[in-house]
This record gives sequence, structure tokens and C-alpha cells, in this order.
Amino acid sequence: MVVLKLSTSIWLSTLLLMLSFSVTNAALAAMSIDMGSQFLKIGLVKPGIPMETVLNKESQRKTANLIAFHNDERYFGELALQMSYKHPERVFPYVTDLIGKQYSNPIVQDYIKQYPYLNITEDPTRGTVVFNTKDSGSFDVETLVAMILWNAHEQAVVYGKTPIHDVVITVPSYLNQAERQSIVRSSEIAGLTLLQLMSDNSAAALNYAFTRRKDITEKAQNVLIFDIGASKTTATVVELKLSKSNASKTLEPVVAVKGIGYNRRLGGKILTYKVRDLLAEEFSKKHKTSKKITENLRAMSKLLKEAERVKHILSANSETYAQVESLFEDVDFRHKVNRDFISNLLKEYESEYMKPVSDALKMAELNVDNIDQVILFGAGTRIPRIQEVLKEFFKGKEPNRFLNTDESAALGALYQAAHLSKGFKVKMIDVQELVTYPVQINFETAGVGDNTEMRKVDRTIFSYKSSWPTNRKIMTFTSHSSDFNVNLHYSSLDYLTKTQLEEFGDFNITDVSFNGIVEAIKKNLDDNHIYKGVKAYFQIDNYGLIKSDGAEVIIEPIKKNSTVDSIVESIGKFFGAGSDKEETKEGLKEEAPTPPPSTEEAKTQDSEETPDEPKEPETADEPKEQETEKTFNETATNDTVKNQNATAANETATPKPKKEEKPKVIKAKLNVKLYKSFVDLNKENIKESKKVLSSFERVEKLKAERDAAHNGIEARVYELKERLTHADFTKFAQGNEIENLTKILQETATWIEDEADLSTTTEEFRNKRAPIEEIVSAIEKRIRDLIEAELRKKAEAEAKKKAEELAKKKAAAEAKKKEEEALKAAAAAAAKESEGDEKPEASEGVEKAVEEKDEESEEGKNVETKENEETPSIEDILLSVDDVLSKKSEDEKAHEEF
Repeated sequence: MVVLKLSTSIWLSTLLLMLSFSVTNAALAAMSIDMGSQFLKIGLVKPGIPMETVLNKESQRKTANLIAFHNDERYFGELALQMSYKHPERVFPYVTDLIGKQYSNPIVQDYIKQYPYLNITEDPTRGTVVFNTKDSGSFDVETLVAMILWNAHEQAVVYGKTPIHDVVITVPSYLNQAERQSIVRSSEIAGLTLLQLMSDNSAAALNYAFTRRKDITEKAQNVLIFDIGASKTTATVVELKLSKSNASKTLEPVVAVKGIGYNRRLGGKILTYKVRDLLAEEFSKKHKTSKKITENLRAMSKLLKEAERVKHILSANSETYAQVESLFEDVDFRHKVNRDFISNLLKEYESEYMKPVSDALKMAELNVDNIDQVILFGAGTRIPRIQEVLKEFFKGKEPNRFLNTDESAALGALYQAAHLSKGFKVKMIDVQELVTYPVQINFETAGVGDNTEMRKVDRTIFSYKSSWPTNRKIMTFTSHSSDFNVNLHYSSLDYLTKTQLEEFGDFNITDVSFNGIVEAIKKNLDDNHIYKGVKAYFQIDNYGLIKSDGAEVIIEPIKKNSTVDSIVESIGKFFGAGSDKEETKEGLKEEAPTPPPSTEEAKTQDSEETPDEPKEPETADEPKEQETEKTFNETATNDTVKNQNATAANETATPKPKKEEKPKVIKAKLNVKLYKSFVDLNKENIKESKKVLSSFERVEKLKAERDAAHNGIEARVYELKERLTHADFTKFAQGNEIENLTKILQETATWIEDEADLSTTTEEFRNKRAPIEEIVSAIEKRIRDLIEAELRKKAEAEAKKKAEELAKKKAAAEAKKKEEEALKAAAAAAAKESEGDEKPEASEGVEKAVEEKDEESEEGKNVETKENEETPSIEDILLSVDDVLSKKSEDEKAHEEF
């Protein structure tokens, strides 16, 4: 007999675990992607699970940011990295460095020189970069980045075993509009719900803030985060303090970026390639070969891998050996290197590494003495010589290693994703990004006075070092009564170096067209209204992108000389508001009003200054111009407000004349079109890219099913061959089942070895496995039947035993009850005999005994109730073995897939 020893608690625990898993699966989740040039780090948060870093299939906490193509298949991460050592021409590294850039950009040209074996061409329409593969087609950078993001999402879904949609992606803070727009397009193609593009150093600062929330006070702390990544070096000055936000009256931590500095082409990669080249020189000195090692892609790829390893080891050790077996022409390579070897290579770059630090301090208007903490971030900062140079720059101040140099940005972005996602509630930490590049708007306006000729003017709409995301900015154009265009462009960037300006790209951002003005005026203008111009709305969104948030024609009611109008006009003049003629004399003026707590509106007017637009009244009252002036007039004093209150009180005491019904302010929406200077992907391009991803996904899914079928039948054959050697399995067979199973297993093993190949289909593997499972399922059914019988028998025995124990306890409780009643009767008799005399000692003893029996009786009842509650029925205890086995099978399958 086979007896399965499973307690009731195990069965119930298993059931609860299954239930909790299903609840978690149905819950919301969010993720972050720290999109570094060399590695991706992925964060995941879901209900009931704290923030964590996602492990990839190789159980690594970071994934190589690579994509490779071979035989119409894609390879990501570790698989692509291994392929790069043997077939580097199939692998595309550092793709994200090229996103949003024209083919002529110096960064693109450097990339082509560094990887001359890659087939890279220029898109004839967009002027951007196109990667061409040997057998899988051609791809623009946005599509390749979309594939990488899609793979990162798949990793998170598999790891978290839950659907995920919301994501925050980290990017360098220096990206311009074209680069940010391209990443947004990539996330759209990948099917992600992008919540925010967050600067990587801001994300690291947020990680620092929420792990040290208690240390943040109302006194500002200035922190400099120094980051050396694979491709770039950045420095970011961040101010941390408690402050009241618009949304909350309580003090909350604020992470405000005050200054940044950067070098797009100076990172850890440049040092790695220097080490590789020197190792190649050492090899050439020691070994004479028929060809130059530098001309062999595979050998140089092996040396690049070894150079990366050596660089990491020397960050912690003083010396090591660089060694590669069969490096070139079957020659082994071994060379001793020490830390000075790395330090000497760094000498020519030391000042360049510190330049971003100087730039960040200059932008923040601080010096080294104003910095409270210097924090290292990025793998490149692990190099001891880098730390020494940074320490010297800050006059001996020791750089701190508070942050995880690899994962801090991913975890900070994950906290932001949880904050922005609907499924979570986290403690508020306000992150204020920095407008690195100021933006101006160029438009035509009429002249002042007699000179009414149209002329072009520029106005700053998003100023240098202001914060984003922003609320809406309002621009009012009064010189146009027909369709017109404006241009958004970067203003003077003279604080950038010549190299940075060359890398930057086009200064033009977009042309905005406002259409439908004539039609709107004809439709809404009448004798009671006057045309006041066009209001356009702009803002910087969570992606750091400037967007037009609509526009509308403003048609206001004409003022009439009623009593109420006279009062309104008097109050308006009292607060400094002039008539239309007075406004015309003032000419062109740009207002910078103090914004209300909930909105930020920068109001600029062309050709003539008109009164601020009154709020549309709920009733047909006159426009509340005096209220508008009160809100926005910066010269209003407290005394003026008091006078206004006194005037209002007098008006309340005097009977008001009957109000005339006045026309309302009319706002007619316009059609707004954007024409970007950077040739963005259009709808057809995006649709086509999505089809490409779907096609690859479909092919890879079929391949995964085929591989699973192949691996499944192979593993099943070996498993059953092993089980046939155990009597616990074979004794349940009947007739010729063992003989037939042995024969089929042998034939299948031979078929797998000799005939199965890449052309074998999933269906063929499944057909070969079917007769095996037919025999095995019959044997396993008998085993399950026996186990179920044993379980039922055991459950019945346990139930019977508990019933007997309960009966004994009930009998004991009844005996105690009778004894209690006897004691009570004796006590009553003794009390009756005494009749008012002092109670005899014996009587007191009887009463005490009765009280004790009452307590024992109550305890007995409690025990009986508890036993009844804890005793499950057989149906509660007995779970189907089929369910358990099927659940086990699902878990094993999920584990294998992961």
C-alpha cells in the first residue's frame, strides 16, 4: 500500500496559497526601465510585493542592452552578448545613443567609425539612421528601441507573473525634443503605457530621498550626483528640502534639480576600448602572427570582453591577469596588468570628467563649498582614480556611496511609477525637473502707433532653469483675424560648448498652425460682441515634450454705459486698468503675472495689451474685470484691497438697480496643427513598425512552442526510463503496458537522436508523445485512485477519532454538570438551615466549590465549541489529487518558461 502522509493544515495552506496567487494575478502592477546605453535595469512593484529589481532569465539583475538578428530571429540580452563575441556583425550595441539623431550628427559618425562592420545607412525621407541586417530586413532606431523595451516588459511580466501596462523610463537629462519624441514613439510601438520620461539622475536623487526621508528638513540640502555611465558622464545638483506643495498644505519632501553638466561621448566605454587596444598591442609584441589581430573581428571582440573584466577587477584589486585562450590563430594570451595601468590611461581624460561637475555647479550658481553631499552613481565611478580626482576637486570632501550604482535610477523611477499609477498610493515626494534648453516663440505682430506694419518678434515661453512638468502657459495674439502660424525654437544656447552645439542638432522645434479663425469669427461675432484675439495654450508634459494644448478665439461682450458698467469701469480704473485707447498707447507688452496656487499662466500679448479675459459668469452679469485685475495686477496693495471691500460694503447697503442681461464671453475652439522640424514617425510608420514587432513575436512564439515540445518529449523519455526501474511505478501496470511502454520509449529516443532536427514541427513532437502519455496516464490514474482512497480512509479515521474524543469530552462535561447541581443543592440546604445566622464554614466551602465547577463547566463549553470549529468535514479536508497534480504541472511549466 502507498500511503500519502499529508496533514489537514498542509491541504488548507495549499488552498489558501492558490487563492492568494489568483488575487495577486488580477491586481495592478507597474514597472520602470532604466535605459542605460550598455545595460537595462528593470524595476517592478505590485500589490503585496515591495519594490524590487527584476531578474532576467539568467537570474541577473541587469540585462545587456543589445539586440541581434539571425535567421529571422531576434536575440536579446545575454544571448546577444554571447553572439557578439563570435559574430559581432549580427549584433547592434548602444542603439539608444542614436535615437532621434540625424545621420550627419557627429555622434552617429563616431558610431559608424567604431563599428565599421555594421551595415548602417541614411533614411532618404527622414535623414535618420537605418540598421540593415543580412536576412531580417532593415530597421530604424525607434523600432529597434521598441523591440528592446518590449523584451524588458516581457521579462517583468514573466518575473512578476502578472500583467503590466504602466511604465516610467529613465533617460539622460540632456535629451532634446527630437530625442524625447523618438523614445515616446518607441514605447508606443512596444505597446507600453508610458507615464513619464524621467531623468536618470533625478530618479537616483528620488531613490536617495525616499530612503532617507527622515533626514530631509526645511533647511535645504545641496547634493551633487556624479554619474559615469558607459557612453556619457553627467553631474546633477539637486536641492532637497521640505516644502508645501500646491496639492497639500503639509510639508513634503521636494527634489528640485538646480543644475546639470554633461559630456555625451565620454563614459566608461572609452576606457574599455583603450584597454582593449593596449592588450592588442601587447599581444602583437609577444606573438608573431600571419595577420594583424586588429583586423580580426572575433579576436578583437574577445579582447573587448576581457578588457571589461579587467577594468572591473582593478576597481577592487591592485593587479590581475588579462588572459584569453586561443585568442588569435590558436595562440593563447596572458598579460599582467595593475591599477596604475588604468590610472595612466585616465590621465588625459581627468579634466574632461570634471568638466560636467563645473558646469552643473555653474548652472546652479553654487561652488564646491555649498555642496553638502557628493554621491557616486554609475558603474564608471567605481574606478579608484576617478574617486580620487573627484575628491581633489571638492577639496578633500569624500564622495559617498549611499546609492546602488547600478539600480538606484530604476528604483527611483519605480517609486515615481507607483506614484503616477492608479493602483498604488505612496508618500508624496515632489520631483522638479529642469528646463535645460530655453524655448522661445516667434510670431508676427502689428506695430505700435502709426506704424501698423506686421513684424516678427520672439518671446521666451519656457525660460532657462525653470521647472517641468509645467501647468499651461497662455499666449494671447490680438493682431490676427485670420489663420496664422507661430514657430517654437530654442533660444540662445551660448552656455553650451562648440562640441555640445554640434551634437545638439536642429535648433528649430516645431511650427504651429492655428486654423479656422475666420469661420469662428463669422459664426459667433454679432453686434453685442467684439473680437479680442486668439488664446493659445502650451505646456511641457511628463515626457519633457512641449505640446500645444489647444487654442480658441475669444469674443467678448461690448461694454454699455449702464449704471453697473460705470461702477465696473470706475473700479477697473481704480485698480490701474485703462481703456482700450490707453492700452493701445502702451504698445507691445509681455506680462509675467504671479500665478495663483493651482495654475501657472504666463500671458503674452502682441501689438496691443488688452484687459485680462474675464471669467465667463454663470448668469448674464457683466464681465468681472475688477476681479481679474485684482488677481493679476502685481501693483495692488493691501490698502487698495481694503478700499475695495469698503466700496463693496457701501454698494450692498444701497439698493441695486435691476441688472441688464449681458452677452457672455464666447470661446470658439480652433484647429491646431504641429509641423515638427525633426521628421517624426507618422501613423503609417508606427503601424508598420507594430506589424514588424507582431510578426517577430508570432514567429518567436511558434518557435518557443516547438522548443517546449522538443524539450518536453526528450525530458519525458528520460524521466519514464528512470521510473520503469522503480517497483512503486511498475506494480500499477497491467497486461503488456510495461513491455509496450519500454518499446515506445526506446523507439522515441532513437527518433529524437537520429531524425528530429530544426525542420521537425511542433505537431510531430506532440504526435510522437501521444502514445507514451496514453499508457502512462492509465498507470498514473490507478496511482491517483489509490492515493485518493488512502486519503479518504485517513480523513474518515481522523474524523472518527475526533468524534470519539468529542463524545468523551461531552460525557465528562455532563458528569461535571450533575456534580455541580448536587453541590448547588447542598449549598441551598445549608443556607436554609442557617436562616439568617452567620454562614458556617462548611457552607462557604460548598459555595466556593460551586463557583469552581461553574468555571470548569464554562471551560468545557469553550473547548467543545473550539473542537467543533476546528473539526473540518471530509469534503473540506479531501482535495482532489488531480487538482494538486495539475497545479504542480502548471507551476513546473511556469518555472521552466521562466
